[in-house]
Amino acid sequence: MTPEPSKALKIFYCYAHEDIVLLNELEKHLTPLKRVRAITGWYDRKIQAGGDWALETEEQFKIAHIILLLLSPDFSASDNCYSQMEKALESHQTGKIHVIPILLRPLIWDTLPINSLQPLPHNRRAVTTWSNRDEAFEDVAQGIREIVRTLIPKHLLSLQDTEILYSKQVKQWTDPRVNIPPLILPEVSIPSKEIKPDIIVRYPTTKLSDSAPQQHIIIVAVFLFAVSGLCLGFFFGSLLR
Repeated sequence: MTPEPSKALKIFYCYAHEDIVLLNELEKHLTPLKRVRAITGWYDRKIQAGGDWALETEEQFKIAHIILLLLSPDFSASDNCYSQMEKALESHQTGKIHVIPILLRPLIWDTLPINSLQPLPHNRRAVTTWSNRDEAFEDVAQGIREIVRTLIPKHLLSLQDTEILYSKQVKQWTDPRVNIPPLILPEVSIPSKEIKPDIIVRYPTTKLSDSAPQQHIIIVAVFLFAVSGLCLGFFFGSLLR
């Protein structure tokens, strides 16, 4: 499925002729990929006058890297489209090509052989049911670009083309049916750092319980000494008389 160094990925459009207008709209949204020579597109309207329709269609089918199945009620009602779809699915299962179902218009498609493949748009809403059809086709184009990025060798692109094809501003789409394992980050141990204050402020404290008894003893002693002095004075004074 890897293209030759000088060639881009070849896209084969499998569609019903009633959906040619929608096909043209899709091609416009894929123009950026064509400008960087990442893809080329082909469908039966490109067969020149006098060309063998069956032979050229078969040849383009064989050399395609990606086959877009543009699903609609007219597609499922077409025997030719149904036959191409079965052949595309067989090649997809063997890894020869990559098949992408695209829901253009509402239809019962879960009974088709390709119901196991993830379609575009990603939300499984047909393009014509979107309120903004350009947003629907942008979703489809982004999905196709993601497939192109997985198939085309990056070293074959120029720096400018690589910046366009591998732009970081790509919308990330997820299918709610797909279980994505949670991201497990490695444990990082952060050493604890003891914080020591630079200045320690000490406040003076007075222990009243220790000094109060001492003060009381001194006062009592002074009082007793004074009283005893007075008593002795009166005693000696009486004797002298």
